[in-house]
Amino acid sequence: MFTPLEILYIVLSFCALWLTAAIFWFLWQIARMLRNVNDALEEGREVMHKVEAALSGIQSKFEGVSS
Repeated sequence: MFTPLEILYIVLSFCALWLTAAIFWFLWQIARMLRNVNDALEEGREVMHKVEAALSGIQSKFEGVSS
């Protein structure tokens, strides 16, 4: 039926297939994690921009009142 060498090649091919699938899944998870970090940083930048705009508006109001 199959020689031991052919069985070894079949087993090694399945191992290579599963190893490739595991590496792909691992890289996919890393990419998703980095995308989530990037989204969180973008939201943080938007909040900081809004806070900066609010503080600038408050500062201009105080400057207008004091003059």
